[in-house]
Amino acid sequence: DAPTIANFLASDPPLRLLSLAGNLFDDNDATVLANSLSSNTNLRLLDIGRNNTKDEERLAFLRAIFDVSSLASCAASNHTCLVAGLKP
Repeated sequence: DAPTIANFLASDPPLRLLSLAGNLFDDNDATVLANSLSSNTNLRLLDIGRNNTKDEERLAFLRAIFDVSSLASCAASNHTCLVAGLKP
């Protein structure tokens, strides 16, 4: 489930690629997963395509990898991970 995966990702495992495409994650799942990316420095590609997410949850992933709301947020963003499947 998404919280278990998010906890794993937040622990910064030596994982480079993770495909979660087509898992029918909903908006809550997407938010939990997106929040876990800020502390992950190893993941290079996360595929979330073909899930039940809306625009706001896709924006949560974008903010996790590059948040420009403030300088501190920008510095804390995960700049190493490409999130595939963000298009509706």
